[in-house]
Amino acid sequence: MNWLGKFKRSRGVLGIERQQEGLTLAARDELGTLRLLAACSASYEGAEEKPDEFSFLEDYVDRFSLQGQHCHLVLPAKQYQLLLVEAPEVPEEEMREALRWRVKDLIAQPLEDVCLDVFALPENGTRAKRMVYVVVSSKSYIQSCVDLVRQAGLNLKSIDISELALRNISLQKEEGKAGGRGLAFIKVHAGAGNVCLYQEGNLYLSRAFQVNYKGGLLDDLPLDALGLEVQRSLDYYERQMGQRPPAALYFFGENVSSDKLDENFKRALPGKVDVLELDENLEEGDNLPMDMLAPCMGAIGASLRGSVSI
Repeated sequence: MNWLGKFKRSRGVLGIERQQEGLTLAARDELGTLRLLAACSASYEGAEEKPDEFSFLEDYVDRFSLQGQHCHLVLPAKQYQLLLVEAPEVPEEEMREALRWRVKDLIAQPLEDVCLDVFALPENGTRAKRMVYVVVSSKSYIQSCVDLVRQAGLNLKSIDISELALRNISLQKEEGKAGGRGLAFIKVHAGAGNVCLYQEGNLYLSRAFQVNYKGGLLDDLPLDALGLEVQRSLDYYERQMGQRPPAALYFFGENVSSDKLDENFKRALPGKVDVLELDENLEEGDNLPMDMLAPCMGAIGASLRGSVSI
């Protein structure tokens, strides 16, 4: 499967997302124009035993001469917590340490066993005190990510979370088209979903929910329940955060297709309602139909990191 045949002729960037079902990879060139050259989803589903991730990644690196390629890795959702907390009134250089103690009762692991990072909620996203998002993950798991990438011969530039990887796609979709209203991305998979609301490269809200959806090709989306969860998120975004409704809502995920979103469902929500697809300035990979890109969105977002000034 020569899905990286063109990519190996430029330096480019590789995005990787670790998922329960397997690794997903997306490659982007850096020749002045933004082109996604390839995307690959390697599912372990149905295999007699789960393949070794390192051997799998090393094989791709060797096969397509990717040694030393810049790489951004996205953590699987179950391997981190994203917490929205009030920022302590301390100098910026002391913020991270102060937040470690603020979140200690909100996490299951001891403080000494976790890594923590912080990014601020935009100032216009709160009507009260300053709020920040805190990302917490296991030190041992973060180290396993570092080892996976470096031992495969790649140059690890960052470790990210899905919400911020998708932010990079939102920048491409927004680009002068949202009128300052931002966009909503709704990911739906078996049993659960997540709503993320973005404006100009900033994450305003991330909200997870449970939904009765099996994720199969012929399974209908539970539109009433899904619409209710999305509307709850939008109500909080508008009433508590003081924001206008998003210009567009993009749905994607496990076998989420446009034929599963009926017109009544679309009319009940504000703005444009559609499935998330790549823009025209991104090319699909060899032998990979556009409707198969949903599992790769996190990796695609990671590959776009740094491609747009924020």
